[in-house]
Amino acid sequence: KVLQREDVRYVIDGSLLLAGDQLKVSMKMIDRTDSSIRWSDSLRGSINDVYAIPARIASSAAFVAGVYVAANKMSFPGREAFDLYTQGDILLRRYDPAQLPTAIDCFQKCIGVAPDFLPAYARIVFGYMQYHNQGVSYDPAYLDSALVYIRQGLAKDPRSPALRTSLAWYQLFTRDYAAAAETLRQLEKDGATLT
Repeated sequence: KVLQREDVRYVIDGSLLLAGDQLKVSMKMIDRTDSSIRWSDSLRGSINDVYAIPARIASSAAFVAGVYVAANKMSFPGREAFDLYTQGDILLRRYDPAQLPTAIDCFQKCIGVAPDFLPAYARIVFGYMQYHNQGVSYDPAYLDSALVYIRQGLAKDPRSPALRTSLAWYQLFTRDYAAAAETLRQLEKDGATLT
């Protein structure tokens, strides 16, 4: 229903298999109007390619759909940072309050290993906000910690949509609704996708 409401024509579906340090990604683009497969591809590479592959997929699929996109490739942060980030993300997605300290610890270690890897900043902010969101603790120190990572991340890239979205969430959590509205307005103006 969401696809119909938003008038989505193409849907990309796929799978990713990681065996040791080797990746295999299989993707297909389906035309929702007639369920035909308009494009498919299978890519292989090392774990170092994990952030280059989505850019290649986006560019190829967009070309088939008759659209030009400039897909940005994120630098691979290294295997240790990637593993820490992935472990933290898996724990955070469980929405288990008992896992929050371990998830946050993983993101902190990831940032220690790869300080320029911005996704870790956004996820650690989300982790700190979950203390409040899940009713674990309403101690403002968690929001203070979130703000520290928002500022550190934005100092590295003030245009980061993920970190600017994190800032908007922080502003909402701290009831600074006017600032949150302005942050979201700027994100929308810049055409950023909210996360």
